[in-house]
Amino acid sequence: MVVNAGSIEISLFRTHADTLELVDKVPSGGVMPPSISVRGGLVYVVNAAGTVTNVTAFRLNQGQGRLCALPQSIVALPGGTNAKPGEVVFTP
Repeated sequence: MVVNAGSIEISLFRTHADTLELVDKVPSGGVMPPSISVRGGLVYVVNAAGTVTNVTAFRLNQGQGRLCALPQSIVALPGGTNAKPGEVVFTP
């Protein structure tokens, strides 16, 4: 899985031996996504630009190779346009 900051999308790839196959591409839920983090079946993307910086959550369906935005999962970050998030991570 990768973020595409220039196109504001997330791309999901499947590996095959020594090649990659693009299986899904969805909007990141904001502008300029610099970071993505996966834990279990949940995917979180931080969006670092635009009028509202935010974190957006998705559910990963590995069997179907699809990402689905979770309803009402876009959470604005404190600081508005002054917030400059760079990474989204999980901690134990």
